[in-house]
Amino acid sequence: IFHATSEGYCTRVEWAKFILDHLGLSAELEPISIKDWNPPAKRPVNCLLENKELKTYRLSIMKNWKDELKDFLNRFGTSLIKEVRQD
Repeated sequence: IFHATSEGYCTRVEWAKFILDHLGLSAELEPISIKDWNPPAKRPVNCLLENKELKTYRLSIMKNWKDELKDFLNRFGTSLIKEVRQD
């Protein structure tokens, strides 16, 4: 099994803030400890994925997560906002 993910890392709050900033939206974000969060599924304290096996075989060609997310938001961001606002 090979995990494939973009390079770099961020917290969930950093990820959400990046999305809001890129789309020109504002919202108050308040970070909480994973210990204080009660998700339906158990989450590990450290949820980082790394392309360790891909790197072993020199197959890791992933871009930084910010670049990948920018590409996605540039392509789908406007339609996602429209869809959310319809609800």
